[in-house]
Amino acid sequence: MTIRSLFILLPAVISGGILVHLIWPDKGFKSILFKIFLGIGIGLGLNSLLYFIYLLVSYRQVGFIVFQILGLIILISILLYRGKTYRVSLRGLNLPGRMQIFTLLVTGIMVVLASIIYATVSVREPQGAWDSWMIYNRAARFIHRGGNQWTDAFSPDLYWYFHADYPPMLALNIASGWDTLGQETVRVPMVVGGAFLFGSAGLMFAGMNAYKTTGQASLAMIVLFGISAYIEQGSKQVADIPLSFFILATGILIFLYAIRSQRELLILAGLSAGLAAWTKNEGIVFMLASLVALGAAYWNKLKQVFPWYLLGLAIPLSILIYFKVVLAPPGDLFTDVASQVAQISDSNRHRELLNQMGIDLMSLLNWKLLLVYALVLGVEKPGKTFPAYLAILIAILLQLAGYYSIFIISPHVLAWHISALYRLLLQIGPLIVFFYFCVVQPPETAFQLE
Repeated sequence: MTIRSLFILLPAVISGGILVHLIWPDKGFKSILFKIFLGIGIGLGLNSLLYFIYLLVSYRQVGFIVFQILGLIILISILLYRGKTYRVSLRGLNLPGRMQIFTLLVTGIMVVLASIIYATVSVREPQGAWDSWMIYNRAARFIHRGGNQWTDAFSPDLYWYFHADYPPMLALNIASGWDTLGQETVRVPMVVGGAFLFGSAGLMFAGMNAYKTTGQASLAMIVLFGISAYIEQGSKQVADIPLSFFILATGILIFLYAIRSQRELLILAGLSAGLAAWTKNEGIVFMLASLVALGAAYWNKLKQVFPWYLLGLAIPLSILIYFKVVLAPPGDLFTDVASQVAQISDSNRHRELLNQMGIDLMSLLNWKLLLVYALVLGVEKPGKTFPAYLAILIAILLQLAGYYSIFIISPHVLAWHISALYRLLLQIGPLIVFFYFCVVQPPETAFQLE
């Protein structure tokens, strides 16, 4: 069943990779590698959007797999038609040096260990964490079993703790897999979770490799897997890891745009940010933060940047707005706005939250080791990539400010929120790691290995 569950996701993943390749026709080997991993998340994100539209208009008269295969055939046909344009180039591909081989071996060992942890956690907790089986898998079951009443998955009669207002990206991917298989199986959410977990790791490696060097890419991926609970949470099928994929992808694409000035990268960055919003409510915060960050970083080039970013954002944002306005019930965060705003003056609430945020941020990464590494290797001057540095830094800070603001005014007990704070930090943890290794000199440059 695991193999079958894996195969039913392949049309979406392959379609995502081809679509990314068609939008951004860069022929370099490093770019192709990056697009392969980017296609995993983009493919699954777009698959959920397509399935959502399918449910709205088809009444399940034709199997969804028909539309998946048809879309894949169309994309392959376009790719073959333009085949001469898209031949892969070995530009940028160099044989690794001794230290690069060593870091690649360590990275391979980390992938093996991560795979073992993923398999162990999946077997031990096949239903995933509480959020997984009670929010996303619960919604998927309502959609799968509901027939023409599938929208009951978002009924306002559901208790708020089930969060029926959450964007349904994960639930729709799971339900579409069950529809294709003709049965509910825990293997589908397992595979979806694993795709985003290892897709994020591959995205980190390929993105850093495209931006800097193979050695730096290996180190970044090792540090990502070293984030406490990242592999475990990815194995438990929670939405925080898929969200981290889209947040990381958006950041990488913004950096690549800064050095390549290819507007196609902005389209993909906007698409990724839109899919982040389609994944979880915190993704909506990131989408808004990314708009502010880009505006601040490229304030003198808004007409060159914003139209393309908004073009990529348009489809997922439009469907998200429809979902929130037409289907989603009211959320649980804004129930008594007057009293919630009054909580802003509660100094004890600020003190408790700041203390816990500091603790969780410090435990997210081994900051002492990273500081020593930066002091030894030094940092790079941003040069023409300064707008990307500024945009990502602002986006990270605004995302943290978003967590903080919601927790301060939330109608719920602060201790309950605080218990989930570290898990929320996993959403931006990969982007923080990527930003750090963009700033620090790569080992090849520092030790003149090339």
